[in-house]
Amino acid sequence: FVSDSDDELVADSRGDAINAVPSDAVMICDFASLSDLNALAVVDNSPFISFLNQKSNLLKFVNLCADAEGGDNGAILSLHYSAKNTISFLFVLSLDNPRKRAQMKELIDDLCSGVIIKKYSGVTISKAVIPEISYAFYGNYLIASTSHVTVESSIRHLESRTSVMDNPLYSRMSKSINGKVIIHVNHQNIGK
Repeated sequence: FVSDSDDELVADSRGDAINAVPSDAVMICDFASLSDLNALAVVDNSPFISFLNQKSNLLKFVNLCADAEGGDNGAILSLHYSAKNTISFLFVLSLDNPRKRAQMKELIDDLCSGVIIKKYSGVTISKAVIPEISYAFYGNYLIASTSHVTVESSIRHLESRTSVMDNPLYSRMSKSINGKVIIHVNHQNIGK
């Protein structure tokens, strides 16, 4: 784990978005707020600058969410191996307020262009042409990814009630770390 320990925010106060992260995550970034995620993308020496920057489709989607939500909720960004030896990001936001969730869904559907609707296990997954992101609302979660398969994997894990939290090491550590941004690298899954 890497943490900005000067901050007094506790990982547990960020909601339960971590429950939507499949157990095959290679890396997990737990952000205290959407604005912290956005701030990381504009820092010149960010370790993520090559794939998470102001031009990336995922960050454009995160900004849509921040505009709709206000940017105060914590968020999870995880990295997964996807089809054809590529990597994809999974973005998860926990939205407990049903009214706010419905408003966000409506706003995101309006702001995304060229949306293609697909169903997976009874859940609607929307694939937006602009920005090029697949997303779904499942229970209290907004799940989005650069890969449609990764969104399906998250839904599958939620339905089977499995997640990265089943890893005892991650579960223990995630409850004891403070900071604006917490980064966990799962060395067991690197290079698979």
